[in-house]
Amino acid sequence: MTDATWQPRNSGLVWHKMNESAAKEIASWQYEGNAAFYNTRNEDMEATVVAFCEPAHRYHYVTRSADGRILAFCCFGEDARVLGGKYDENALDVGISIHPRSIGRGWGKQILSLAMEFACCEYQASRFRATIAAFNERALRMCRTAGFQECFYFLQPENRCRYFVLVLDRSKSQSVSHQQGG
Repeated sequence: MTDATWQPRNSGLVWHKMNESAAKEIASWQYEGNAAFYNTRNEDMEATVVAFCEPAHRYHYVTRSADGRILAFCCFGEDARVLGGKYDENALDVGISIHPRSIGRGWGKQILSLAMEFACCEYQASRFRATIAAFNERALRMCRTAGFQECFYFLQPENRCRYFVLVLDRSKSQSVSHQQGG
C-alpha cells in the first residue's frame, strides 16, 4: 500500500501518511494526569513536527470518516522505541497514541488491530513489539488483551520511568480483537 490513505472496510476510519498540518495538530494535544507525560513541550514543538513528518519514521494519522477529525496516530519502526531499551530486529515496533478526548472510549483495541493489519500489508510484518510506560495501565491491558506477551522491562535513563516491552507474533496467534469502538 503506497497510497496516501487506507480505509479499512467497515471501520469508519481512514489512515493517512503524516503531513505537516496533522503533525502540528497532534503535537499540540494536551493530556491530563499521568498521561501529561506525553505532552510536547513548547520548545520541542518544531522538532516534533519535523520528526513526525520524516518518511523514515513511518508516522500515520487516523481520522474518522464521518467527520474527518484526527482520532489517533501511530508510527512503525525505530521511532516507536524508547531510549534505554535493548531492541533487536526480530519484530516491528509499533507506537500508538489516541486523541486525549477519545481515551477510554473504546477506540484503542480497534486502532491497535488495524495498525497491525496495516503493517502486515505495508511492511510485511507478522511480529510486533510495543514499549509502554508502566503507569499507562490502559495501554498495557489493551496490549495484553490483544495477545502481546511481556518480554522485559527497563528504566529509561533520562526520566527513570519504567517501561515494559511486549511482543505479539501473529504468525502463531490470530487472537487480535476486531471490535468497533465509539
